[in-house]
Amino acid sequence: MKNSVMLTISFLLLILLLTFHLAGDIVYGFEPGGRANLLGGGLITVVWLYGTLMLSERRSGYIIMLLGSLLGQTTTVTPLLRKTPITSVTASATIGPLGGVLALPSAGLTVVVPPLAVTTATKMSVTAVAGSSVAYEFEPHGIKFSVPLVATQSLKGTQAQSGGSINPLSLFAGYFPDSKQITSVSELLNLNVNVLGQTSVLTIWHFSGYIIATGRSSEE
Repeated sequence: MKNSVMLTISFLLLILLLTFHLAGDIVYGFEPGGRANLLGGGLITVVWLYGTLMLSERRSGYIIMLLGSLLGQTTTVTPLLRKTPITSVTASATIGPLGGVLALPSAGLTVVVPPLAVTTATKMSVTAVAGSSVAYEFEPHGIKFSVPLVATQSLKGTQAQSGGSINPLSLFAGYFPDSKQITSVSELLNLNVNVLGQTSVLTIWHFSGYIIATGRSSEE
């Protein structure tokens, strides 16, 4: 298969996935979904499709595809902050098909690994990122689960605690590919927040770095 054909197919798939991604952001409230947003997204998609299909193998087409691919880059978020910074702390355990628990009481995090999430005994660990940001790194990176893990974060002692400066219902999560840039996330994730219990719950399908955020930096 010619490289140009493979490139065209790859970009068509990328356009499709980004369309689903935008739709998911609107459904979960990460994007407002107003007329301007929809028209803007539609216009960008049309131009990107035109460059991919009609200007294939032309310099202008490559430029349009390159500019469009930049839309799939990371998003900068504003992290949820703890009232008191913490030092880095790690919890680890070897967990098999029967499931288990990883807990960081000092960080307010509990991760439940349900039965059948993994098929063989696997050493897992979670590390709270030092400082004020509510962020964690999970190991081994990239491992995927047959059943999602449930991570519960206490909001006590954070900006989103009862009476705090942040509305807990505005919180969401994201996963960061680079531990040196924890606020640059490659995907936004929904959180289930229990306002009365002052907790937030995230389902995890694979291990990476995860951060709880209050908004996107461009919105601040």
